[in-house]
Amino acid sequence: MLADQEAVHLISNVMKKHKWIDLPAQGTSMFPYIQDGDVCTFVTCSPAELQKGDTALYHTVQGKLVTHRFVKKQTINDDTFYMFKGDTNLGFDEPIRDQQVIGKLIYIKRRSKRISAGSVRCILWSKAILSLPYLSQWLRSYLNSRDTVRI
Repeated sequence: MLADQEAVHLISNVMKKHKWIDLPAQGTSMFPYIQDGDVCTFVTCSPAELQKGDTALYHTVQGKLVTHRFVKKQTINDDTFYMFKGDTNLGFDEPIRDQQVIGKLIYIKRRSKRISAGSVRCILWSKAILSLPYLSQWLRSYLNSRDTVRI
């Protein structure tokens, strides 16, 4: 989701005031876990609270809002960075600093269902996607072939 710094600031302020926000999902980088058009509910959290496999909302330095899976924390020259990856992406996103993390996903609303990010199904998916790298390759191939058929 493209956003400018003003939109990021507005979303951050809503999160500080209400402690949560609903945002629509766009794209396929978290398919099938999060699908285009789902509504994602995020709550405030500090980056230090993130557990491997959690899905978080953050903004890039270019002003893009991203929801991807937290993979690991890394220290480079005494600076702490957080590494994220989309489930269908083959590589990591750019390293993220503390102040770029906005919140943590707790629910996905898909049609009339509300899916908890803490459900057994979601936790098992997280473990599978992190421990089986070829799964991301397979998903990316599937999405590419699906998009080719639509053309």
